[in-house]
Amino acid sequence: MNRTELCQKVREATRQVMVVGEDKLLATGTGVTIDSQGTVLTAGHVLCDDGEFRSERVLVTTDEGLFPYKPVLSGDLAFEMDLKGLSGSLEIDLNILTPLVQLSDASYLPLSGSVSEVGEEMIMAGYSDEIVFQVHPDQFVDLDAFEGEDPRTRLEKEIFSERFKVEMLKRGMVGNVQKLYLSNVDLERAGIDDSISIEGAYYGIDTHLTEGGSGGPVVNKNGEVIGVVIRRSKTESGNRWVPLLPADTGVVLSHHLASWALEYMGLHREPDWKRSSRPGGGGGTIRPEDVESMPLGQTVVTKNDNRAKVEVTKTGPGETTVVYRDPTSGEVVLLAQWIPRDSGLVVDPNTINPSFWTLIVDGEETPVSKFEEVANSTSTGAAIDGDDRTIKL
Repeated sequence: MNRTELCQKVREATRQVMVVGEDKLLATGTGVTIDSQGTVLTAGHVLCDDGEFRSERVLVTTDEGLFPYKPVLSGDLAFEMDLKGLSGSLEIDLNILTPLVQLSDASYLPLSGSVSEVGEEMIMAGYSDEIVFQVHPDQFVDLDAFEGEDPRTRLEKEIFSERFKVEMLKRGMVGNVQKLYLSNVDLERAGIDDSISIEGAYYGIDTHLTEGGSGGPVVNKNGEVIGVVIRRSKTESGNRWVPLLPADTGVVLSHHLASWALEYMGLHREPDWKRSSRPGGGGGTIRPEDVESMPLGQTVVTKNDNRAKVEVTKTGPGETTVVYRDPTSGEVVLLAQWIPRDSGLVVDPNTINPSFWTLIVDGEETPVSKFEEVANSTSTGAAIDGDDRTIKL
């Protein structure tokens, strides 16, 4: 594959990662999809601060939209070193994210099977802040209109603006390799009662990405991920007041120091989605008491026939995300939030496929394009019927 084809594959698999607080974005970064189920590899510090997760809410861009994800590894993952003349913890600034909804046929890049060598050419990508276009979204959309007392509207404004970022790709070379051979590593801090042996590396790359690029993929000429961007290197300045200055090189961490978890924890096995039928029965409408009994992150398929496929994922205490799919193509045709004890669903209007749904307002058919206008004028949630493919307000 030539460089243009390689860059296109890298772009398709590169993801934005957003850590969401109650009323604002807490952190943003980059990740890369590494399998067809949408599993994402990223830098640990995008999700964590001093070993603690910034928030339980993580959103990741996908081929089908913005979806909730959860981390697989602990926030303070480290390997204890107990070698002659060397002791302490080797912190692993990597994590793996899995989607809280079923994804399939996601664009992804395979992982490299070996540690790279000095001199290998590579491509890196990330949503860094170094690209500022003359044409910006606030020239077309009044983002200040999102301001208000409701903190959710402020958060929506930040997410909306963030989605206008574009990925930056750079070409470079592996300039240094510090190989790590770890034997009988205790996985206790990963929550696993076992030990494994790992071969990985720190890479020095002769280029870098700025803030926002952390977690971005670094890919060899074969289109395989060798690792992700961790940080920009620094160099001594000779000034005691500002002793270190950013260098024009970057530090990359080999995926091997985290990707052991994929096979070890069974993440690359094809998920048995049929097993995720509604608790207490198959098909039909899920009940509030069913949601209460679901563990956080579990997905149940409440409907799967020739009319629609419906997946309900528990994303918080008493909160769920509901995904409606076209049963033929698997395409997401609607995304909503459901709090079981409340009435109706809160629908994301940007995800409604007008060729799939019919909007009914007060018993009369209405253009789907009017949904947001009508929804803003009513206090009740939407009633969605997958059999009739109707949204009623």
